Amino acid sequence: MNFFITGTGTDVGKTYVSAGLAWQMCQQRQKKIDYIKPIATGVDKYNLDVDYVKNVLRPFGFATAQGWYTYYEPASPYIAAKEENKEVPYLDILKKMESIDKKETDFIMEGAGGVLVPLTDNFLIIDLIAKLNWPVIIVGHYGLGTVNHTCLTIEALKARKCKIAGVILNQTCESENEEFMLAAETNQAEITRITGVKVLGLVKFGDKPEGLNFSKIWSKIMVLESELN
Repeated sequence: MNFFITGTGTDVGKTYVSAGLAWQMCQQRQKKIDYIKPIATGVDKYNLDVDYVKNVLRPFGFATAQGWYTYYEPASPYIAAKEENKEVPYLDILKKMESIDKKETDFIMEGAGGVLVPLTDNFLIIDLIAKLNWPVIIVGHYGLGTVNHTCLTIEALKARKCKIAGVILNQTCESENEEFMLAAETNQAEITRITGVKVLGLVKFGDKPEGLNFSKIWSKIMVLESELN
C-alpha cells in the first residue's frame, strides 16, 4: 500500500498530513512503513520535515523516515540545485525506488511543492508521480482559494492518467478561516462537484496524528485500497 503525497502548492502542510497518515498506517496495519522525502529545498543543516515525521513515528519500531537529496535555497529543486552547480539526480531516484522492497514495506512518499514544480530542466514532480504510478493524495489549503488550486492540480494529474486517491484540506493556522468561513465550509463539496474526486477529510489546526480525525481519514483510504493498488 503506497501513496504519493503532493500539494496544491508550497506550505499547505504536506509533511503534517503525511505524518498523520503514516501514524495511522502504522497503528492499523502493523506492517513496516517507510516515509520518504526524496528531495527537499530550503534545507540548511537538518531536514526538518524528515525529523518531524521520524519523531511522530518513534512509537513504532518498524517505521522509518528518510530524505535523500537536499538543497539550501528555498526554491524549486531545479533552481535550488542549479544554484549549487548541481542537478537533481532524477534517474537515480527512480533506480532507488526500483530497488526497494515493495512487498514487505508500505511507503508514503512526499513531493516538493506542487505537481508542476521542476525537478530538472526536463522533468517535473508530475513525471515522477506518473512513473511511480502510486495513488496520489492531494493536500490543499482549508480556506479561500483552494478550489481553484485543487481543481487545477486534479486536472494536471488526470491529464497524465495518474491515480488520485483523494484530497485532504488542511488548516495551517488557527485563524485561517475566520474571515472566509463560507468558502471554508463549501470547499469540500465544490471540489467534488467540479472534479468528481472525493475530499477524504478536513484537517483542523492542531489535529494530532493519533487523533480521531486522522483515524477517520485513514479509514476512508482503506476502503479505497482494492481499487487504488
